[in-house]
Amino acid sequence: MNDVDKNDVCNGRPNVIAEMCSPAFLRDVKQAEIIFGVDEETKNKFIVFGKSLLKDIASGTEARTAETLTVPILQRTEEFECLLAAVGLVKGHYDYTPSGH
Repeated sequence: MNDVDKNDVCNGRPNVIAEMCSPAFLRDVKQAEIIFGVDEETKNKFIVFGKSLLKDIASGTEARTAETLTVPILQRTEEFECLLAAVGLVKGHYDYTPSGH
C-alpha cells in the first residue's frame, strides 16, 4: 500500500479501498487467523480479528503459531470501514472494539 499523503480525502485512498475488495486480499483474510490493522498516521496497531486466539496464545493455553495479517490503513477514512467490512464478510464477524471499551 502507498505512503501516507497528507492531502488524502477523508473517504480514503481509492487504490487501498480497491485492494481490500480484491480476490487476493479476501483470500489473505480467509487464511489469516489473527488480523491487525495499523494506522499509518498514528502507528496505532489494533486487533480486527482473532482476539480469543491471540489471548490463548499469549496465556499459553494455545502453544502454537498463528497465521497473521497486518493491514496498513488510514483509520480516519473509509479505509477503516472497508477493512471491517471485508473481515466481517469473509470471517462472519470482526473483533474490533474502540479503545476503552
